[in-house]
Amino acid sequence: MSVSYWQDTVGLSLDLDADITIIGVGLAGLSTAYWLSKKDPSLTIIVVDQGKIGHGASGRNAGFITCGSTEHFSRMTATYGEGKAEGIWKFTEYNHNLMLEEFDRERLTEQCEYRNLGSWTLAATEHETTVTKESVVALQSRGVNVEWRDDVFPGTEGFYGGAYYADDGEIHPLKYLWHLAGKTGNSVSIMENAEVFGIDEAEGSLVVRTNKKRIKTDAVVLCTNAWSEQLFPWFKDKVSPMRGQIIVTEPVEHFLQPSYCSFVLDYFRQLVDGRVLIGGFRNVDVEKEVGFSDEVNPIIHEKLEGFLNEHFPTLRGKRIDYRWSGVMGFAADGYPLVGSLSEDPRIFYNVGFTAHGLGFTFATGELTAKLMLEGQDPGIFSGRRFQ
Repeated sequence: MSVSYWQDTVGLSLDLDADITIIGVGLAGLSTAYWLSKKDPSLTIIVVDQGKIGHGASGRNAGFITCGSTEHFSRMTATYGEGKAEGIWKFTEYNHNLMLEEFDRERLTEQCEYRNLGSWTLAATEHETTVTKESVVALQSRGVNVEWRDDVFPGTEGFYGGAYYADDGEIHPLKYLWHLAGKTGNSVSIMENAEVFGIDEAEGSLVVRTNKKRIKTDAVVLCTNAWSEQLFPWFKDKVSPMRGQIIVTEPVEHFLQPSYCSFVLDYFRQLVDGRVLIGGFRNVDVEKEVGFSDEVNPIIHEKLEGFLNEHFPTLRGKRIDYRWSGVMGFAADGYPLVGSLSEDPRIFYNVGFTAHGLGFTFATGELTAKLMLEGQDPGIFSGRRFQ
């Protein structure tokens, strides 16, 4: 968003100091804060955001903790090559396991509605069946816990079968964000409703300008995902804002298992209270789904309801209780960027999760901390691949 001279010069004072300032209080920002404070508890860290915890895409996603990217593994290998595709997949497996190791599976279940029900990639066409089976074979040869099943779970119609990934999970994303915020350590402060207008330099330090305070800091981490280009134009052709649309039904008897369909473009699961969530169908109105505006797209919502009625008899005629959208950051090549800006290496970034924030961010937060504190290269996730 733009800022006027008047907004930028009234009531602001340089009265906050931090070793590190993180911009963005979503999954990426809080994960980065967690790892920085764990690795060096002496650091003073401020996490600043234009809204409250979970106001953006992190509090609007579907809650899947799955492996891979937005493509079937067979398509990933065609795009990235076998080595990089396997590296991305294994990294998302590591991300999920790391969450469970750090926070305890039982505690996440009690406090964040975590469940390990696995997930399905369902095939609604013969072509999808062929591609999905190819992915299953390729992943099984790499030790992934997946199998093809001709019969999917009861209560569905119109599917040829599906790949079942036994290790995938799901979670209440906002409860998880609150849990994560509570684990970041005493040296981490969170400043909500403080929009960042810019980053300057003064007396050898960086100064983060917000609508509340000015923060003098030694380093900055951009966990701004879709909004990254608004602070630094370098991100404009690398991370694009793209909306996701979701609807949630009234509660029904439990029958549905977490699933993807239409080459991972559509996704649905049943929540703890029995409601059914479904999202996706960006491909039917792609041009309108690009941008920063949080708005419901009636064309896509009609498709979402139609999909439920077509494939799930139990849901025909059921009430839709919630409709929303969220603006995500899509990386130009489909997977996250971790690194620092060449124009100022004190400014780091952890962005570009391409609709898989829960699948990447806890581990990319660790990568970011290792880069900042130990100088460890982020490997395949390095943003330098765009240079």
